[in-house]
Amino acid sequence: MRLDAEGLNPFAPIFERVCRSAFQHGIEALEAMGRTVDSLTTLNEILKSDQARRRFIRGVHTGYDQAQSKVGLHIVEWEREIRQINKDVSGAQKSLRKKLRAKIEILSNRQLVLRRIIDGILFSIVGHELAIIRRMAVHDQMHRIDPDVMETTLSEAAKLNRKSRYQFNLACDLTTIAQVGDLLHVDFSLGRKEKWEIIELKKGKVNEKLLSFLNKAGGRLNEETAREIKTEMGLRALKQAERMDRQVFRVEQVKRMEKYDRAFDPRTAQEVRTYSKEIDVDNYGSVLVDIINRGSKNFVAHSIEHCLHFACFPKKQFSEIGGVSAVRHIFFHLMNPKESCAFHKKTDPKRELEQMQQIPPFFDFIELNIRDGFMMPFFTLPLDPKKSRALLMGDIRLFTVMDFSHLIQMGCDAGLPMRWATPKETDSMKKHAPVIPGSPRSRGISIDFPGDDAHTMLAGSLFRVYSEFTTPRSLLKMAKSFPEHRRQMFDQK
Repeated sequence: MRLDAEGLNPFAPIFERVCRSAFQHGIEALEAMGRTVDSLTTLNEILKSDQARRRFIRGVHTGYDQAQSKVGLHIVEWEREIRQINKDVSGAQKSLRKKLRAKIEILSNRQLVLRRIIDGILFSIVGHELAIIRRMAVHDQMHRIDPDVMETTLSEAAKLNRKSRYQFNLACDLTTIAQVGDLLHVDFSLGRKEKWEIIELKKGKVNEKLLSFLNKAGGRLNEETAREIKTEMGLRALKQAERMDRQVFRVEQVKRMEKYDRAFDPRTAQEVRTYSKEIDVDNYGSVLVDIINRGSKNFVAHSIEHCLHFACFPKKQFSEIGGVSAVRHIFFHLMNPKESCAFHKKTDPKRELEQMQQIPPFFDFIELNIRDGFMMPFFTLPLDPKKSRALLMGDIRLFTVMDFSHLIQMGCDAGLPMRWATPKETDSMKKHAPVIPGSPRSRGISIDFPGDDAHTMLAGSLFRVYSEFTTPRSLLKMAKSFPEHRRQMFDQK
């Protein structure tokens, strides 16, 4: 991911400053009290003190506010620059167009990275509940910002944030995924039951009048109210009222998912239900941190439960061993540990080279993490900020591959009737469920339990290995628990 170019201020210091504000300020507030935080266990112990907890919350929210202000300033500036360059491109000489487009790409990448930092704050506010975060997305694509609207929203958020450091207001449009509401308001004041809520900022006489119509109708647009609006204010006002009503409905669904574990998904227009009984799943985040810390000094290859594979290198070593081609070779042997290496034995490598081409596609983990808004941002891991910076800037390279075929075999060995779902079985979800890398054009894995307990884990569920750092065996645990899950969701009233 290109982030720097001639004529632009270096991006790494910008990233590090914003990350420190967003994710270190609460810890620094505790250290200012003389407390030493060297682990999550220590932090939880310290926060049992009311005084420390209050100081921590105020510190966290101060950091969030500072990070949001910095990100907003840069995002707005770069968006205006991108818009101006887009105007200049059409009239520019052919030799100059390539440079201008390259600059747009770099500025867009910078915007994306900083917006992912704000995603990290969003994940924290809603307790890393991906089911809730998914309901906040209306479209699959990230929305571009409107600079003028963004400045107004940030100004309102900053004003509200100054009222109390126990409260914080996140500008939804600064995230890559929250497309419902204008502000996400979080409140940790003493005695407060609702920790967060979504706020709409509708200003202007027309919007105020439309809100009065909606409030009079109980908050939602009905046929009678629609006729009144059209008669009194015209068709354009009615269209605006319909947009406002859709937004009210979407906000309601986000809160329904939090409270009742069921809601309508705005992208699929289908009711989605989640398992309210918590499944005890394992998270490999601490293992990933260890891989990165060791891989920052020397090459590290690591497999998690024979399915999920990582390779981490310092940049110089990555180049010296042959770059991406070497990564493919490493993953081939991680996935086939019994295969001897033809290169090492100095025999004809033709067969091995052919087999290497058959492994599933592998990914640059950092690029994947930055571009997928539903993945927990890697800089929320307990990494030294300089390590996060090195990963982002390519000074540490981290690659990954998930062997779903081996996961199916593991499931079958454990007594789960697992197989690749056929394209026909998942045809109705092809708009929202991508084809799984390395599969026979499949969008999910079917578990052929008897009767209604048969189900398919689509790509979204399977990609929890990346979005939530869920271990492969935990995916099998989820598959096995589905019959109980289904009865709880559908049999209880």
